[in-house]
Amino acid sequence: CHGSILRDDAGEAVRFVGVDTCIDLEKQARDLAERNVRFADDLAETMPALVYVFDFRQQRIVRTNEEFVRMFGRSATSPGLSLDATWFATAVHPEDLQKVVTKFDTLWRQQHREIVEADIRVYDQHGRTRWLACRDQIHVTDADGH
Repeated sequence: CHGSILRDDAGEAVRFVGVDTCIDLEKQARDLAERNVRFADDLAETMPALVYVFDFRQQRIVRTNEEFVRMFGRSATSPGLSLDATWFATAVHPEDLQKVVTKFDTLWRQQHREIVEADIRVYDQHGRTRWLACRDQIHVTDADGH
């Protein structure tokens, strides 16, 4: 709502003039977007696979699902723990570290939604070596294409 009060010569309010805009479509779009986010979150939590979101600008994982937490014992929101390049260097088997760097570099240059695959070894939260078949893709890009 945008409005203003019209006053007479004595300064008394005599009329209020306002402009209202129907925002039904915007509200419906926001509601749909929120439902889609909840659906995606629910789907990620029920998948028997590791799901994570890596933010290229922040250079760290910003979202994980429960399966990720089970394997690595930490989430993107674990206090005092950052899932950044330093963490990757300790979680990924040394012989596969270059593979991960190449994978991220390839992803960075890929067009939207192209899948990059790699089999890598990681260390779980108990120090055991585990093999992961990784299928990664860029889902959202900013105005700069990143």
